[in-house]
Amino acid sequence: MSSDHDPLEVLLRVYTACAGLSMQARLEILELAWLTVASNARTEALIQPGGFPEERTRQVEHLRRMIDLVTVDEPDLELERLYQEGDIDGMLRRAWRLMDPVDGSDTVAEDDEDVDSDEED
Repeated sequence: MSSDHDPLEVLLRVYTACAGLSMQARLEILELAWLTVASNARTEALIQPGGFPEERTRQVEHLRRMIDLVTVDEPDLELERLYQEGDIDGMLRRAWRLMDPVDGSDTVAEDDEDVDSDEED
């Protein structure tokens, strides 16, 4: 995978680009970016019959999962540990698992324990 398509590299470039801004400004810029890309995706979906409403539904479900995560958010000591250790890949894996509608947050702790035990072997 080229670095242009590596989610970690893209995320780091976004963080770097927003580094000097306040947290509120970062959130507003990322919100505007998401809304713009989402609008483009819905427009592109018009080429298929029913594509626009399907894409809109997919996006709404994604936003609902984000709302659920924010609503139940508590300080994540495991995420903080990964950050302190500089394990950005581990942080991303953990975040993606939390966003996964199939696994949900109930399996994250078990999965992280499995990863930790693998590293000890």
